[in-house]
Amino acid sequence: MNVVLLNLPSAERVFRRYMCSYNSPNSLFPPIELMALAGIAKRVKNAETLLIDAVAENIDLQQVIARLRQFNPGLLVSLTGFEVFQQDMEALGALKSAFPKAKIGCFGHYPTLFPKETLKNSDIDFILLNEPDITFSEFYDCLQKNKSYSGIKGLAFRAKNKITVNAQRGRIKNLDELPLPAHELLKLEKYSEVLMDKPFTVLQTSRGCPFACNYCVHTYGRQFAERSAEKVLEEIEFISALGIKSFRFFDDTFNANKKRIIDVCRGIVERKIKMKWSCFSRVDTIDKEVFGWMKKAGCVRVLIGIESGSQRILDFYKKGYKTDELKNKIRIVKDSGIESTGFFMVAPQESEEDFRKSIEIAKSLDLDFVLVSSLIPYPGTELFEGMKNEVAFSLFPYENKFLDSAIDARLIRREKEFYRAFYFRPSYALHAIKYFASKPIESISNAFKLAAYVMGRPAEKARQDFY
Repeated sequence: MNVVLLNLPSAERVFRRYMCSYNSPNSLFPPIELMALAGIAKRVKNAETLLIDAVAENIDLQQVIARLRQFNPGLLVSLTGFEVFQQDMEALGALKSAFPKAKIGCFGHYPTLFPKETLKNSDIDFILLNEPDITFSEFYDCLQKNKSYSGIKGLAFRAKNKITVNAQRGRIKNLDELPLPAHELLKLEKYSEVLMDKPFTVLQTSRGCPFACNYCVHTYGRQFAERSAEKVLEEIEFISALGIKSFRFFDDTFNANKKRIIDVCRGIVERKIKMKWSCFSRVDTIDKEVFGWMKKAGCVRVLIGIESGSQRILDFYKKGYKTDELKNKIRIVKDSGIESTGFFMVAPQESEEDFRKSIEIAKSLDLDFVLVSSLIPYPGTELFEGMKNEVAFSLFPYENKFLDSAIDARLIRREKEFYRAFYFRPSYALHAIKYFASKPIESISNAFKLAAYVMGRPAEKARQDFY
């Protein structure tokens, strides 16, 4: 049975993950969750496997269908996004019409949260609920052997016009049991991170996040599971053999386990692996010893979830750290020689004073970059439960916006003001010279994109990203 893992086409350059989706004008990352399922199909099932990233290849739905006609898929799986959820479901419906004999389905946060509504309002055959890997494997086996799949945990499906949602499946505790993601099935030269070398890819070495931020959609939940250092090193050596020059660890919080990260970094050094990489970090997991090892092992950038310079707002988000920690923690990053990128959010709960504190702390910390986004309450989060009377949410048709339209407009203005205040100042222009010297064309292109973004008129849609 031929298997297709499809990152659906999009009119915008969207990056989909289970925990989020956003527009990415400057960077584009491989679909890590689809790569993982492709690894199962190819390496475990020995199935003819096709992994198509329509976003990276810049192809539309008709071009996807034309390619699939040559492949004759028996099973097709996609990951749905957030703001693009409705167009994703419409695309899957068109695929079902084009390939009525194929089993076509999806996974993602919304289909997991609303399986009956998703199946009722679409033409897809099934949903892989929550963490999809084992459910996908068992579903493939049943289809291949023409057996009933009515008892597969973690599966929702339509059969004979009846919708069934099976019992939930527990989380995978030992990620070492999963095969390597199928990086080799993608056109890796299509992917990039700002000012990083190409070809580029991403690695996910842990799942879940044990922290309690109230706005976050965790990757399959708060239960934290991780791959061993040896398995992580195996994947790094694998992508190195593919010619990868740089990569990002896409763990929700890469340095959550100090010992494991030091073991990974030590292994990179001992094996003389020469690649640049980046990762995510919380403020309170920044550690001098760990960052020393990260630098030795090739880490050039860490993306830190600062979110706000106001303690009142941090407490509202349940971030679990104090603004007093920021200066010393960022100093550890700077002293290690690793670039620092600070994530910030603008939110309805912020006063003007709170907003100003965020801008001032971003400048005072001497961060290399900032990324600013508007707070969005997503169903399934604690934040949404507390704000649902202030939000208009609908799955079909898709809508997730504040009832007071003035809020969205204010947040967009603040995003742009934050970017102007941070990047358009003389001290940062001097700071940026080093990036121009190493990658002049990309630096100029990014500067023009930023200027167009912050100076342009607000788009009609609420969600604007500049990643």
